[in-house]
Amino acid sequence: TGIFGQMIHAYRVLNNNQEPEAALIKAAMMVGADDLGTKGPDYNYGYGRVNGNNAVRVLEERTYFSDTVTQNGDASFNITVPAGCANAKVMVYYTDNEAAAGASRALINDLTLSLTDANNTTYLPWALLKSGRTAASVSAPAIKGVDSLNNHEMVEIDTPTAGNYTIRIAGTAVPQGPVKFY
Repeated sequence: TGIFGQMIHAYRVLNNNQEPEAALIKAAMMVGADDLGTKGPDYNYGYGRVNGNNAVRVLEERTYFSDTVTQNGDASFNITVPAGCANAKVMVYYTDNEAAAGASRALINDLTLSLTDANNTTYLPWALLKSGRTAASVSAPAIKGVDSLNNHEMVEIDTPTAGNYTIRIAGTAVPQGPVKFY
C-alpha cells in the first residue's frame, strides 16, 4: 500500500497534479516486480516482490502506452530494445467488469498480448496452468502461451536481440464495448 501511494505521488509530480488510473499504477508495479520462485508468474509469488524503483521508472521514463480496443480490433505499438538489455518485459493490464454470479468464467473481456521482433518471431505471454486446480497444476511452472483467463498478461524475453519490436493487443472477446488498457 505504501509503494502504491508513493507511485500515485510520483505520477502526480510528473503529470501536473493529475490523478493516475489505478490500472496504470498496478501494471507498473507488476511489470517492475523482482521475480521470485519459479521463472515467470506463479501461484506462490505472483509476479514477484514489488520493486518501487522499477515501478517508478516506468512512470518517469513513460515506458507505457494507453489505448482502447474493441471486439476483433487491435492496437499496435513499436518499441526499440537497446543493445545489452538483459531482460525485456511487456505487459497489458485492464480493469474488467465482474462476471455474473455462477458464471463459468470470471473474465468478461479478453485481450491477447503478443510481441514480434524484426525477424517476425512472435513471443507470447506467460500463462499458468488452470486445469483442475490440483496440487500439480498450481505448483507447475508458467508456460508461454495464450492466456484467456486473466486481465493481465506479460511477455518476457531474456537477453533479447537489440532492435525494433511490435507490441500487439488484440480484442479477442470484448462484448462490453471498448476496453481501456495499459
